[in-house]
Amino acid sequence: MEEDYLESAVQRLQLDSPRGDPDSAVLSLSWGGNLTALFSVDGDSCDVLLTDTKITWKSVTGSLISNKSSKKKKKSKKQSIFRYDGHSQSLLLKDIYAVKVKRRRKANKSENEGICIGMAVFTYQITNYSKLRERVILFEHPSEVQCTEWVTRIEKVLNGYPQRPKRIKLFLQPYAGTSRLVRKLYKDRVVPLLEMAKIVHDTSEITLHKDCIRKELEQNDLGMYDCIIVMGGDGSVSKVLDAYLSLTQQVAGIEMKAGFTPHRPALPLGVIPTGTTNHLVNSVQGIDDITTAVFHIIFGNTHPVDVCSSYQKDKFNRWSFNLQYGFGGNILHFTKRYTMLGQRKIDAAFLKALTKSKLRPYECDIKYIPSPISAESHPKDGVSCKTGCAICLRASHNTVSRQNSVYTDSLQEFDPLANSGTSSTIIDLTKESPWRSTKGAYLNVALFTVPSLCEYAPQGLSKYTHLADGYMDLVLVRNVERKHFLRYLKRHGNSKKSI
Repeated sequence: MEEDYLESAVQRLQLDSPRGDPDSAVLSLSWGGNLTALFSVDGDSCDVLLTDTKITWKSVTGSLISNKSSKKKKKSKKQSIFRYDGHSQSLLLKDIYAVKVKRRRKANKSENEGICIGMAVFTYQITNYSKLRERVILFEHPSEVQCTEWVTRIEKVLNGYPQRPKRIKLFLQPYAGTSRLVRKLYKDRVVPLLEMAKIVHDTSEITLHKDCIRKELEQNDLGMYDCIIVMGGDGSVSKVLDAYLSLTQQVAGIEMKAGFTPHRPALPLGVIPTGTTNHLVNSVQGIDDITTAVFHIIFGNTHPVDVCSSYQKDKFNRWSFNLQYGFGGNILHFTKRYTMLGQRKIDAAFLKALTKSKLRPYECDIKYIPSPISAESHPKDGVSCKTGCAICLRASHNTVSRQNSVYTDSLQEFDPLANSGTSSTIIDLTKESPWRSTKGAYLNVALFTVPSLCEYAPQGLSKYTHLADGYMDLVLVRNVERKHFLRYLKRHGNSKKSI
């Protein structure tokens, strides 16, 4: 059986080979660091060339290689990761996350046993709505020696990409969101991709104990990891973020008090979304898809994101991406109360917060430093943060210098003239002071460092907030009639630019 398959495979390659040389079907040639050989791709014999940057294949018969994905109905504006020039097709090695020798084997045989049928290249394809899905390209060849040589060469290149993680620390929240199948999702959709990419993962489940994450981080040598991953919802992400950043400041010997300059963490933070709203993941990658998030982690795709810190009576409280007081804070409070309702907990919390007994204004005395006129982004400039945002790219190069200047300004004391009896007015304290103040009754006070896109707000709760421009957006909702406040909330649910 095995001999028959090997003989037929070699004959198929030889018949299609224009050289007429039997050895050309089973031997790969190498010159200048490149490899070339004859493989069968999608039933067509092709000359395949491997360099340190890409793999290219061309039909030996000279027939055209068509882009099959272009024949399908295009619903996505994303371009294919493959490159076509009519007669050849190529794939960049940086878009490959795994490669292995493919074998035909029986069910009771191990993965390394069986007949070699070729080399399997694992990459991804972009489907509708920017979802990333696995795609496997099989380069058929019966020679195990040749396939092993090619696999070894490609793996050597893949291992040379420094941004790709090799070992990660993963925190799993098994009860995140509305699903109770998070463990199954982790086992079926996350682990296979990580293992295929040869990423070692150390997984710990998040318990109800508030200090479990901090203790887990303290007990592990974080220097042995390349990334910290959170599989859960926004609450789990906030807890891991708070614990990790606080531990980073402690190790650096920095006292966390108002106006301090934080030490930047060494490891990036990755998120696999399984929550209800997934504000952070939607804001960063545009979609809360588990497989897409895992692919971004595998390829080491990162993006800087601003965070903020809160204090209570000059005592450090926590790190967070967004902060809300009033109506938004009440929703978060009631959501925890209605956890047993599953997917309906957000709706129940929303309705509870809108009742006449709960929807009320809060007297606030708000002091803030407005962004300078020269700032590149403004919450009313109508510029949303998208892929390749020029504002965030330019701002990320000057993060340290800008943070130092902002924190220096924030150390200035408040002017006593801030105690004004005028309600809901903006007061310039002094000509020298950067601080501004407003007093009045507000239904909601919110600080955003990310736009907070979600199913309930497709354009985001603050849709012109940038991820890494170094500024926060302060959103104040005055005390208005209930019907006007409801109209304001409903506008978040559409995709029109009406807010």
